[in-house]
Amino acid sequence: MLDLAYLNLRKGLDVTPDTVWAKVVGGAWLLPLPPGELDLQVGWRLAPTVRGRGFAAEAGHAVAHHAFGEGLDEIFAVVPPGNISGAATARRIGMEWVGTTEKYYGLPLEVYRLRRGDVDMPALAVAR
Repeated sequence: MLDLAYLNLRKGLDVTPDTVWAKVVGGAWLLPLPPGELDLQVGWRLAPTVRGRGFAAEAGHAVAHHAFGEGLDEIFAVVPPGNISGAATARRIGMEWVGTTEKYYGLPLEVYRLRRGDVDMPALAVAR
């Protein structure tokens, strides 16, 4: 469980795995996307030594809850093609893949979206 005591969307969320560590190992944030800064992006970054433990998804989920609590209707994550762990984290947060675009940053990016009404919805079973 993360220590999520510090959450401020303007500065981000410091990620500490627990209060015993007392060491910041990453962060999550919500930032406007170019152009026009109308869409908001949830982002995350962790030290390599703590990746793969679910901390990024937990922190991103906390940022999403905070954003929706502030009245936002949707947030996005943009992931470079081939960034398998970034895409997996977006899906673990509950985000849905909506396509590829070059709208943001002029680069081809995979776009994931989470809407307020979809946060904490159980994933649909996938037929095999």
